[in-house]
Amino acid sequence: MKIDMSIEKDPRVREVDGWYDDFEDLPQAFGLFFFVDDNTDVKFVGICKRPTMQEEAKAAYDAGKGKGATKIGYVRTFSVEKAEALYDEVVKKYNPPNN
Repeated sequence: MKIDMSIEKDPRVREVDGWYDDFEDLPQAFGLFFFVDDNTDVKFVGICKRPTMQEEAKAAYDAGKGKGATKIGYVRTFSVEKAEALYDEVVKKYNPPNN
């Protein structure tokens, strides 16, 4: 399923950005990161509970969660609690094959 960028209107969301080819482009922040393919179909949704999104995304990719993905995007949230609540909704909505 293609990602719906209207997520940026969610009050828990601080910033939405993507699509990157490299982990170094991700912020060091709380939130969610997405692995998508060239058609922006969601392959994996990860959660970052510490302000270390670059490291979390790279670890997930190295663990095989990036299978079929070509780009990375992210959603920064205002807190860990908001990221956790948003994560559950997003995973349920997209049902990514690598989650």
